[in-house]
Amino acid sequence: MNRFLASSLILLIGPAIMSSCGKEEVQAAKAELREGWDELKEFTVDRREVVQVRLEEAMDDLGRQVDQIDDRLEEGGEAAKEQYEDLVADLRQQRAALGGRIEELREAGEDVWVRTRVEVVDAVKAFERSVEDAWTRLRS
Repeated sequence: MNRFLASSLILLIGPAIMSSCGKEEVQAAKAELREGWDELKEFTVDRREVVQVRLEEAMDDLGRQVDQIDDRLEEGGEAAKEQYEDLVADLRQQRAALGGRIEELREAGEDVWVRTRVEVVDAVKAFERSVEDAWTRLRS
């Protein structure tokens, strides 16, 4: 399986299986995902649709995770909601801003796309880290 497909698979099913994996397996999966992001940044305009689909799939998955975090806080009661209210609001704001940037990237001409794809991929990676950090805070 090529690294791009493997990375996509890890992103889509990773959160569901990582809770049952050992720490080393989780770290290996995260390393594979990071390599996939770096590979995406190297894609040229002829692979534009692949980059776009990958970014949209990542955002869909990360959006579901934000919703799951919010659901978990709802289950935790009013104190949990108040404690993490800013965290969830920040995640939703990041998701909305990135959604707009990904849409702009889809509609961009070739020259703009080439210049901005790395920035957008890096922004999605940063959002992914924010979501991971939120899960870590909730589990502690």
